[in-house]
Amino acid sequence: MISPTNQVRDSDAQLETINNNAPGETAKEISKCRLIVMYTGTVVAMAGALASIFVALTISMGIDDELQYYWALNFIKSLVQDLFVSPMVAVSLNIILIKFVVKNLKVRKIIRKTTSNSVNEHILKLTMIFHHYDTKLRSPPKVNVKNHSLIS
Repeated sequence: MISPTNQVRDSDAQLETINNNAPGETAKEISKCRLIVMYTGTVVAMAGALASIFVALTISMGIDDELQYYWALNFIKSLVQDLFVSPMVAVSLNIILIKFVVKNLKVRKIIRKTTSNSVNEHILKLTMIFHHYDTKLRSPPKVNVKNHSLIS
């Protein structure tokens, strides 16, 4: 029987190979420079979002009600598209690429490698984890059978 600690070690080993990290290197060992760039990018994105909201509110103060209604409808349409439609399309496209290109052994290795580098790494990790647990569930259970003979 496989212990839960072995399962965790196996899944960690799979995640390290998916991340293309060196053996023993984990996500905790990210360099300080990379963290600074990540936090700076987050701050810039938030500042850009706040600035665009400020610009939109400034413009909306100087227009009449009919044009304001038109802008509000376009804003709601863009918001719905950004929050619901685009992520669904991206997730669907990533799943299709993983199923039909990355996991397909008939596709050339260089194409599979390029595609695996271009798909979302989190979705790739999730499919690998779910595939790992799915194959464990399908495998026949190991049964210990002792050979007892009636004649000694």
